[in-house]
Amino acid sequence: TWPPGKSPVYPDVALWVDRWLCPHMEREITRTVEWCPMWWDHPEARERLEALWEAWELGRMGGGAWKSTWWVAHADRHLVRLCHPDTGPFGHCHSKHRRDTKAWRSEAIPTERAFRRRPPASDAAANPPLKEERRDG
Repeated sequence: TWPPGKSPVYPDVALWVDRWLCPHMEREITRTVEWCPMWWDHPEARERLEALWEAWELGRMGGGAWKSTWWVAHADRHLVRLCHPDTGPFGHCHSKHRRDTKAWRSEAIPTERAFRRRPPASDAAANPPLKEERRDG
């Protein structure tokens, strides 16, 4: 959610990618950088680009030297992952959109191994570590 009294320049990630991100990126799409115009059909890309859009909008709303922080702390880190030709989600989209890879699987956790919520740090003395976390055997 946005801070009270503030609203985004771009109402959603799709408009932000189309009207701000893509026009500001100047890279040859080669075997060192991959981009897919159908980015929205890649679940990881959707999540990462939405995170970038939200960080961009919140930075803009906050003012100050936000652009440098956004580029270095957000864009550089996410875009290198997204656009990596071997390990990024666009790596199979060399000249046309492809989704050759499958999402990772997850199996249900057996009831006896289910995670418990950790108590706040102030209650740590009254709540010993979970069995799996004990280091003393």
